[in-house]
Amino acid sequence: MMTSINQIAGVERTFWSEADPFRAFFRAPVRTRQSNDQSTRVRAATWSPAVSLREDDDRYVVTVEIAGVKKEDVSIECHDSVLSIKGEKRDEHEDGEGKLHYFERVYGEFARKFRMPADTSGDIDASLRDGVLTVSLKKQEEKMPKVVAIQD
Repeated sequence: MMTSINQIAGVERTFWSEADPFRAFFRAPVRTRQSNDQSTRVRAATWSPAVSLREDDDRYVVTVEIAGVKKEDVSIECHDSVLSIKGEKRDEHEDGEGKLHYFERVYGEFARKFRMPADTSGDIDASLRDGVLTVSLKKQEEKMPKVVAIQD
């Protein structure tokens, strides 16, 4: 056990104490697994990258934070106004080299789907820069009503 770092309400607490109120918070999103070298590692049980959706005059822009993901590991589809973004962040420690003592970085597969507005066209562009995927979906040009003259 490490030495005491504080006393709260007369109860002595240590950095690794089970009574530490933040212990559960930091451990909640992870699970343990055994690696090839038998050292305990942690991995995120689920990974859902942060997303923002913006509407411009002529397009919708979706940005996704996927730092550490290679563009070859991402697929983007739009079908029936549903934008699907799938990918995988690979575990950089799968080579089994070295003894890993602590690991909080997330990895694994992710998938996000968004129902886009009906005026989304099939024209899509995507780029990956500085860990941010930007998907741009053009809007369909506004259809003007067709005026039909009645013939005699």
